[in-house]
Amino acid sequence: MYNYGYSYGYDYGYRQIETAFTTIFWICLIAAIIFSILMIVAWCKLFRKAGKPWGFYFIPIYGTYLTYSIADCGGLFWANLIVGILDAVFFNLFGFYDSFMFTFPLLLVMLILHISYCKKLAEAFGKGAGFIVGLIFLRPIFIMILAYGSARHYNNPDYGSYAGYTVTSSWTCTCGTHNPSSRITCENCGAINSSSKVSRENMVLEQKKVTSIWTCACGTINSCSRLTCENCGAHKR
Repeated sequence: MYNYGYSYGYDYGYRQIETAFTTIFWICLIAAIIFSILMIVAWCKLFRKAGKPWGFYFIPIYGTYLTYSIADCGGLFWANLIVGILDAVFFNLFGFYDSFMFTFPLLLVMLILHISYCKKLAEAFGKGAGFIVGLIFLRPIFIMILAYGSARHYNNPDYGSYAGYTVTSSWTCTCGTHNPSSRITCENCGAINSSSKVSRENMVLEQKKVTSIWTCACGTINSCSRLTCENCGAHKR
């Protein structure tokens, strides 16, 4: 005799399990979509902070290259591309097990390139060792912290608010140059005003902006941030 009660209980339990898995699937799918949108917006904000048009992020290959370019390491993009192509070639030629002796060293190289990129990206936004470690192990989270936080790119420090600058009067550098109150670094030698209360992040940004000086034909010494001579107006060569 057929047990209809058992059949009904089995079907009901199966439907409950199916409903639970379907609910979990849709929750994960919606969470993944929201996270993807947040990451896309984060990269667009990073492009804007670095002075790049945010729309370039959506251009295939070139957009990826720019994610390396804003970290001042465009060469790492090409190195990653070459290593990825070699890895795919060895895998297709020899299979998974036979190609392992070739692909394993390539994976180590890709890991080194990833660490180098994270270091460069953190430094471009004035961040230190702790942030570099965060980018290495939790890159999406720390990318969003860079994008949605107050971090500024050294090549575009005027983006957003410039907190931390409290110089209220003109100051004279140790090299003898008289600087206006609006400058945190010396216009001549690039030294940072020690009397101002500048955060570590701002100091890193300013140091990266001024890395050398140049001398005009008229004898005037100019900071590398100037394209024309402060004295005669001649263009930098």
